[in-house]
Amino acid sequence: MGKKVSELEGAELDLWVLRAERGDPGLVIRGIPQPYSTEWSVGGPIIERERIELHTGSAGKPFWVAYCGAGDLRGTGDSALTAAMRAYVASKFGEEVPG
Repeated sequence: MGKKVSELEGAELDLWVLRAERGDPGLVIRGIPQPYSTEWSVGGPIIERERIELHTGSAGKPFWVAYCGAGDLRGTGDSALTAAMRAYVASKFGEEVPG
């Protein structure tokens, strides 16, 4: 059964970003992947390269929406990086990834 990209967070999201970067959904690594979803120096270059659009939501708390590529694929999150990395993973693998 798959897992929704919108539910990925932390190291699990970072692993899927690495898999998207390598183009391999079955990639297995040892250790912890780079912090794509929490460090601008790591995730920022992907945002620029992929031209990911970031928008703030209208809710009272911090909320971000990111769009990557053509179509309706987007990512949301409490931080811009989380939203952007979810959008990036969704643009490569769809709205669900293998669980």
